[in-house]
Amino acid sequence: MRDNANYTVALYIRLSAEDENDGESDSVKNQRDLLTSFVKKNPGLSGCTLLEFCDDGYSGVNFDRPNVKKMLDKVRKGEINCVIVKDFSRFGRNYIEVGDYIEQVFPFLGVRFISVNDNYDSDNDYNSIGGIEVALRTLIYDLYSKDLSQKVRSALAVRHKKGEFLGSYAPFGYKKADDGQNRLVVDEDAAKYVRKMFELAKSGVNAYEIAKILNDDMIPTKSQYKKQVNGYITWDTVSVNFDDAFWTDTAVRKVIQDEVYIGTVVSGKYKRPNIGDKNIKCNPKSEWICVPDKHDPIVSKEDFTLANKNIRIERRKRTEPKERFLYAKVRCHCCNKALVRWKGKIPTYFCNTPRFKPSPDCVTEPVSEIQIEEVLLSAIKAQASSVIDMDKARVKKSGQITERKQELQKMVRRHKGTISSLTASRQEQYERYAEEIISQSEYFFLRDPINEQIEGLAAKIGEVEKLIADCDTLMTDMAHVTETWYEALYTPCLSREMADALVDSIIVYDSEHLEIRWKFADEYAVS
Repeated sequence: MRDNANYTVALYIRLSAEDENDGESDSVKNQRDLLTSFVKKNPGLSGCTLLEFCDDGYSGVNFDRPNVKKMLDKVRKGEINCVIVKDFSRFGRNYIEVGDYIEQVFPFLGVRFISVNDNYDSDNDYNSIGGIEVALRTLIYDLYSKDLSQKVRSALAVRHKKGEFLGSYAPFGYKKADDGQNRLVVDEDAAKYVRKMFELAKSGVNAYEIAKILNDDMIPTKSQYKKQVNGYITWDTVSVNFDDAFWTDTAVRKVIQDEVYIGTVVSGKYKRPNIGDKNIKCNPKSEWICVPDKHDPIVSKEDFTLANKNIRIERRKRTEPKERFLYAKVRCHCCNKALVRWKGKIPTYFCNTPRFKPSPDCVTEPVSEIQIEEVLLSAIKAQASSVIDMDKARVKKSGQITERKQELQKMVRRHKGTISSLTASRQEQYERYAEEIISQSEYFFLRDPINEQIEGLAAKIGEVEKLIADCDTLMTDMAHVTETWYEALYTPCLSREMADALVDSIIVYDSEHLEIRWKFADEYAVS
């Protein structure tokens, strides 16, 4: 019989993204209670190890959910033997993906799947609801989800037109009202900084100077203020070092141009083209929903208009990407921020950080773009010559990788062959049970060790296939970069493709000292 002490059960809980309750909702609690009660009442699961995975506030239209990813990763590694959900829709609403997991992935890995409310247990072959019914149920859930999403969209549009503030975070200078009426109230501690920006803009100070004044006066940025109030930041950020954050002209302009500060609620700036689509696109301003006089303004409409009239908004001509070989690659050695490219008769790069706050070690002297490109091209040709000299070593290493890949592929074929034999043996025992040659307990006694072997082999196959994929990636990268180096040796000038393929970044210390950081340094390091 199975040793339940080494049997791991995953309880998966999901709450729809449309739920707006704060904290853990009753729906999560109800699902947890249902699943734990089911485990307690099922003797076959007695004494097993329970793991809980909960995605609270995530849509089921795709599997882009943090905890379902963690659970499935453990499933592939053979660390989970059984998955239990309230119903199919909790696992997912995309009928194709759900069907693949239930009908293909889980059976292949020997993982049991139980849907409590659907009365489905993949182990009960003799009492299965059948693949057709599973597909129909998941299809219904998928269609229901899309219909529900469309209704939610319509309901949100109505609320937006009423002027309700439905954003997750209040704009700088405001906070959400405590009465739960989806409205904003003035946060006086931050509003005084907003008023200061508008006063400076009214008097004709440009955005650069306003940002410098704010930094000189040590006025916190939006993220710094949020952290001061809450003690933490609740949204994803590129940089976690908030102490080094500072105001920029772009951040100042966003404040000055935001109509929320005259009491207007603006929504509909972005849209998701298709339900479940990860991509979000900007709506044209003509499609924004603007509802005036919905909360107390921080500045008057007259001051808002005057500030926006006076503030200088530079409209720089966009440079075609193909002309920008070094876009975002030229960086300051001190602050590591990308240098600003000034397009004149002779384009130059300089660090923008000292314009906003004191930073004496940053690059203050403009560096010629032509000079950087000449140095880079010369360095690329020298590096290319060295790489090509080492090409024989690369070919030898490539052969070793190919041999390793072939060995791994043989291992996968052996494991799959063993799994096929074990699966046939398991099917044979089931047929003996169906013909009442052996009892149910005898069938389980014979089946469980086979399942354990299949699970172990499936886990090994997953690990080996990952190693094979790593071999393929390494071979592709090596071939691509070698081809690029050959092209670089004979090219008369730089190209965007060449810079992207070979150069990670160019660190500028001053006009005479540059450091080039290459990609693929481990494979083609030149001493």
